[in-house]
Amino acid sequence: MKFLLNVQNLLANQHAIRSLIRPLLVIQSAVHLDVNANRELFGRENIVLGLSFVLEVSLFIKNII
Repeated sequence: MKFLLNVQNLLANQHAIRSLIRPLLVIQSAVHLDVNANRELFGRENIVLGLSFVLEVSLFIKNII
């Protein structure tokens, strides 16, 4: 029974991590565009906000695992 609870928790954590990865991919795309193409569309302020979000998500994932 304890094994099944561990499996359920692992699957729930895996789902949470996947849902957190999607915004990170969007941020990665925004940073890539800012560096290579359109500095007006994605300014430095947005990159700083995105990087702070990445840091918060990393800390959240660390607490889950």
